[in-house]
Amino acid sequence: MFRTLVALTTASTIFLASAPMLAHASDDASVLDGKVTGFVDAPSSSAVVSAGQPFTINGWLVDTTNSVGVGVDAIDVKAQRTGQPTIDLGQARLSLSRPDVAVALNNPNWSGAGYSLDVTGLPAGTYTLAITAHTASQGWINRTSPLTVGALTSDRWTAYGFNVDAPASMWPMLEVLHRNNFDWALAGASRKPTPIRWDDQLPRGVYGAYTPKENTIKLSTVLETTSLEARATLLAHELTHLNDDLNGLLGDISGDNCYNAETRAFVNEANLWSMLFGRQGKQNADPIEAQENTKMWAFVGNQHFADLVVRTTGAYVTQCSS
Repeated sequence: MFRTLVALTTASTIFLASAPMLAHASDDASVLDGKVTGFVDAPSSSAVVSAGQPFTINGWLVDTTNSVGVGVDAIDVKAQRTGQPTIDLGQARLSLSRPDVAVALNNPNWSGAGYSLDVTGLPAGTYTLAITAHTASQGWINRTSPLTVGALTSDRWTAYGFNVDAPASMWPMLEVLHRNNFDWALAGASRKPTPIRWDDQLPRGVYGAYTPKENTIKLSTVLETTSLEARATLLAHELTHLNDDLNGLLGDISGDNCYNAETRAFVNEANLWSMLFGRQGKQNADPIEAQENTKMWAFVGNQHFADLVVRTTGAYVTQCSS
């Protein structure tokens, strides 16, 4: 029997963000010249961005001759298609937090190595991204990365450089996650292609389920009766399980591994709900939204209580001990 992690109507939460995946801040790093090193995290070289859809170019860059800081003061990005004029995409935002880079490169002063640039969209075609960075000691450094822009399909969400297998009816939920800094969750669904689907056969009281061996995320069709924000919040719960799976935190999905996974998922659920509506919660809430309010009020910032609730909720005791 497959083990499945589920989001129930009755369990509660805690505020403790799941650790995002380390995005190539290791031996995968692309060395630009031996002194400046970095990586384009998204879009990946295998990603296909949908034509005319927004996407985000992000990654990290460090001038390793500068031990007291990142050393990068400008990054320009252009797109080149064979036989076509170069398209200037703009200047990236710099000094974005990347603690994983600081850890991987063993220098806490490089925690601000991240960069990001939002692109409104490109016509279909095969491009070369030209990323030009400037450092005080090295001057201008260039690197290129391939980019494929393809036709928009109705079963894959490819905005912002992600590639999530989900029907178009779920895309607004993915947009909510992106707008609220849950890109780590979207990156997980892109890295391990995991179909996300509506399911009208989930047991009563179960809003969502992630089954690692089947590599599927299912959301109850009951959620179609509630708000976009509530649907996105419960999807964040299941994507946390997927992210934990990718990070090797699920184990055999029993005992402490199981309880801790549910706690992390409910933490992120409460965190997102608080980001969407503040600590006052959703006003004039429907029954599902009211449950999200209660989780947030009870468990944001109260990890130990959240852990206690998960470990004493009958359904999770059964799930984690079976």
